[in-house]
Amino acid sequence: MPLRRRAFLGSAAAAIAAACTPTSVPTASSAVSLGPPETKTIRFAGRAGCDPWTWLADDFLREEGFTDVSLVAQPQPDSLIRREVPGDIGVNYASNHVARVDAGQPLVALGGTHVGCLELWALPGINTIRDLRGKRIVVGKQDALFDTFYGLWVSLLTSVGVDPSEVALTIANDPNKSEIDYFVEGRSDATLAAVAQGPLLRANPKNPGHQIFDTTVDKPWSQYFCCLLVANRDWAKANPNAAKRATRAVLRAIDYGAKDRERAVAVAVEKKVTQNPKILLEAIKDLPYDWREYDPTETLRFYALRLADAKLVQKTPAQIIADGTDFAFFRQMQRELKG
Repeated sequence: MPLRRRAFLGSAAAAIAAACTPTSVPTASSAVSLGPPETKTIRFAGRAGCDPWTWLADDFLREEGFTDVSLVAQPQPDSLIRREVPGDIGVNYASNHVARVDAGQPLVALGGTHVGCLELWALPGINTIRDLRGKRIVVGKQDALFDTFYGLWVSLLTSVGVDPSEVALTIANDPNKSEIDYFVEGRSDATLAAVAQGPLLRANPKNPGHQIFDTTVDKPWSQYFCCLLVANRDWAKANPNAAKRATRAVLRAIDYGAKDRERAVAVAVEKKVTQNPKILLEAIKDLPYDWREYDPTETLRFYALRLADAKLVQKTPAQIIADGTDFAFFRQMQRELKG
């Protein structure tokens, strides 16, 4: 049975064990001096296939003074906002972060992690996003807060002047099928493939369509972060040194994974993040992990404007940025943390 797409953005991909220490871990090369972390405990809210740091950061976090590093084994979508479901840091797609901050959820983005990881596939005859007018698209929920991919569809459509009401949106009603399954079966005209789903779709002989868009290379999407390092706002406020140290550890882990992607995939196998290393390597081999080159503030402004065009958010981009970000330390690391 095909895995549902949420597996690649955090939720279902979290049933893994924490073992295996990466070798040849580089030392911190930042001149920034920080006090000790206010807490020695830190919890990940899930793994993400496009973010190797989520399975590589353990040792970097320990170097930053955390002695109790663990994974929320079965994270829920609100793991970072419900303290009874402990999660201190995690990863989220930028458009979904906009929707969550707009809804008043206590989340703060600490930095960006990478660009890309999303492909748009469509049936023959559909060659651009504008061609989706009048076409069938299947989503999990018609709600940008609870369905990341609905927010992405809306963002894609409004970016080229297509009102979401001009598309025939259908809610998936089979819990055993992903939106991609509907596409392969000919029950939708286009679908979004995240991370490993792209390579799997290319390898599927029953795939009826072709790729028409790739956020890794197609502008303006390739100019903005897709995924963000996100923390529980109350945790970050109560533990400012810990939040900064966690950010630095994550950025170092991103650099480590980007330098040797085959090794990063090997660790993913050892930690049971994936059972298909060939597909995972194909999924991440071309993703841009040069986090120093992109602006997370402009990323959120871009997505906030896209969702505002569809009247899915009430707050202005400036309010989203003020309420849901703290990029000061990330910007410092962009200047000072050597690759």
